[in-house]
Amino acid sequence: MTAERVRVVDGRWTAVALAALSVGAALTGSEGPSFVVLVMLVLLGTAYAAYHWPRATIVAAALTTLLDPAVAARILPEAVSAGPIGISEPLLAVAGVTAIATSIRRRGMSVALRDPTLALVALFIGVSVVSAVINETPPLVAVFGIVMTVDAIAIFFVWRLLQPTGEDGGRAIAAIVAAGVAVAAFGIGQVIFAPNLFGYARVASLPDDVGRITSFLGNPNIVASVLGFVLPFPLFAVVGLHRRRIRWLAVAAAFVIIVALGLTFSRGAWIATATGLVVGSLLINWRTLAVTVVLTAAAVGAMMVMPTHIGVAANVLTTPAPSQQQPSPPATPPTPAPDPLRGLTSGEVRVYWLQNGIKIIREHPVLGVGPGRYGGAVARIIPSPVYEEYATTLGRLRTVHNFWLHLGGEVGIVGLAIFLSAVAALVIRFIRAARKAGGGGTRFVLLAGSATAAIVVGINNATEMLFEGNIPAVLIWLVLGVASMLAPDWRLGLLPTRRRLEQ
Repeated sequence: MTAERVRVVDGRWTAVALAALSVGAALTGSEGPSFVVLVMLVLLGTAYAAYHWPRATIVAAALTTLLDPAVAARILPEAVSAGPIGISEPLLAVAGVTAIATSIRRRGMSVALRDPTLALVALFIGVSVVSAVINETPPLVAVFGIVMTVDAIAIFFVWRLLQPTGEDGGRAIAAIVAAGVAVAAFGIGQVIFAPNLFGYARVASLPDDVGRITSFLGNPNIVASVLGFVLPFPLFAVVGLHRRRIRWLAVAAAFVIIVALGLTFSRGAWIATATGLVVGSLLINWRTLAVTVVLTAAAVGAMMVMPTHIGVAANVLTTPAPSQQQPSPPATPPTPAPDPLRGLTSGEVRVYWLQNGIKIIREHPVLGVGPGRYGGAVARIIPSPVYEEYATTLGRLRTVHNFWLHLGGEVGIVGLAIFLSAVAALVIRFIRAARKAGGGGTRFVLLAGSATAAIVVGINNATEMLFEGNIPAVLIWLVLGVASMLAPDWRLGLLPTRRRLEQ
């Protein structure tokens, strides 16, 4: 047995051992040292895997962000809460630090840092610091506000640090698409088999209504955002890959994702995905748009004849969701507090945020009101004077569900323009490289899919906060990192050897 073969076997056994340790930690109570010991072993195992197989470990750690919204609370002991960081961030931190240390030892830092994105991110951080100083933002609030906006970008540079080949990038994207298909299939199962599939309930106003699928992510809007983000890759694979078997597999993946995306009934994601696909297809390969139209028509037909709740009668694959468990009524019903959201539609709430945010930006146009002060996770957790000054608080809601509005309010037009420039520059690079790739091959699919996915996310950020937090921001920046290695900016002379990175 060769050394390479031994290494592959070791990698598989390492993955199995990590999975076993994770299951053990989930099944172990929080009392006693056993839980802590198992968690430490998982982190040590992650570091070991990141040292020997850094690219695969980084991708696997990034995919665990999909477990944070709803799965983490179920697999962790009842007395243990991962809080806002989820279970993915400790794994990402360990894997990332290990990969960085390994890259420094192997002198691979120069490739990662030779990208214009670094300068733009550094400039954005600098503008955010200036905004914090001018607005006298408390240091802790400012630090959290900046970190929560740029922390996901770290994986962009970590991936570049690892000096991956095009084949490594293809495997990473394939894993992300496979995860998206799994999210879609589970959501479709909530319609076909049971509305509370394995205890994960879809959102429905009536018992017999199809409702909005939540998959195992717990929120239909998050599901729609993830599906819209991964959909461009199988669509471009249908027209860009040469092997017939892989193309048919891409057709099946795209069909499942489109069906699930329709079942989320997320209008913002629908508009963002449709617009992004039209723009990306027309700029890169118009045949992708034709494939999209055909598959969408087939998906609509499938949704119209799809059986529903076939597992409910037999009481299989279903567990009562916590929201549907009927608690015993209290002896004296409490008087409900007035709900300012009562009678308002989601659209009306978003219009309220938009009007409020535009007022804030108009009065603080250049540098905003300071990082961590408006519309993001920090302002939702730590009281912000901006909410009282502008009557921004609306009942229990303290987030604007609009990343661009949030960014403009916190760091002004200057900070917003810099962040947009960083994303737009990458998209332009990817589109140019994809068009030069000749309309076929793995490199074309990765570049075209990444450019279109970034456009979809950019539009979807008008109704969601996709670039803040860990889902799907980490996956988005990982994909951008993969594509950046395939589309270096040669005109700036930032990379010394073109042939090396095109292999």
